[in-house]
Amino acid sequence: MWVLLGEIFPSRIRGKALGVAAGAQWLANFLVSWTFPQLAEWSLTITYGAYAFFAALSFVFVLWKIPETKGMELEQTETLFVRKAKTKS
Repeated sequence: MWVLLGEIFPSRIRGKALGVAAGAQWLANFLVSWTFPQLAEWSLTITYGAYAFFAALSFVFVLWKIPETKGMELEQTETLFVRKAKTKS
């Protein structure tokens, strides 16, 4: 995750964007840690099933939407998530 975040943000905003992304990651970790005891008390099977479901969703999302950056320069990776302007012909 940390490698991906370092690659997808343009260098002009990378520092601030990584700070926001790290904050979001910490918040998500807190929410999982905070909700687990209550959910496990209700049903441990459903709790693990829900976490597995969301892990599978994130896996599919990464396979579908996140491009491979192996062998690319850092400057090249900045352009991977920029939308191309549609040209009228």
